[in-house]
Amino acid sequence: RRQYDRRIEELEAQRDEYKRERDDRTRERDACRRERDEWKEAASHWKRRNDEAEAKLKAFDQEPSLASLHWEGGMYHGNVRNKMPHDEGTLRTLDGQNSLYEGQWADGKRHGKGKEYATCQVLDQQGGQMGTKMCLVYEGDWQVGKREGQGQAYYQYDGPVLWFDGEWREGLANSGMLFPDGTYYGGKHADGTPKGPITPIRWREGEGVPKIVPGVHLHQWLQCRGVSAYLPAAALG
Repeated sequence: RRQYDRRIEELEAQRDEYKRERDDRTRERDACRRERDEWKEAASHWKRRNDEAEAKLKAFDQEPSLASLHWEGGMYHGNVRNKMPHDEGTLRTLDGQNSLYEGQWADGKRHGKGKEYATCQVLDQQGGQMGTKMCLVYEGDWQVGKREGQGQAYYQYDGPVLWFDGEWREGLANSGMLFPDGTYYGGKHADGTPKGPITPIRWREGEGVPKIVPGVHLHQWLQCRGVSAYLPAAALG
């Protein structure tokens, strides 16, 4: 009986030892799992922080910043994104033509609202050349580097004089109103539109430019002022 009891005690002690070892392994396993979860959470946290930092860096790269750079054969000054003109800026050519663009850009292209200036001949009332100066030649919409949408074209005569107001396509006047020379008939308004008795001429692409007075063609008058590059060739045939 004693031997039996001792054997029972030994087995119970062995059982308790196994139980302690099992509990120790369980605690160790649970501790490892907690440590793993903590590292996973930390890794997830740092990944989020890294992703946030990457997103901020990308956003900084995408934000326009002021800069000056050579562009389209000229010098650009204004907002830049990805080393290209973007948002608002000014481009002045360095090719001797002395042209200027002021306005909106998108990914290196003139896009949005903008004004175009060029060196123009300033003429007297008899058509004699008086000199040259930088003058406004176009104001309006641009798309992907071309005049596109609604816009107004001007020439210079004691200030900008409006000669076309309407729709533009592929960089050329497409349809709208042609204005004969307001300076011949009493000057112009502050916005460049001719004063009366000038009557605007409705015109669209595919039509020739009509006469304005007997013996005088508007297209000759336009060519005289160096603005024929803004109309389709067929219009000035």
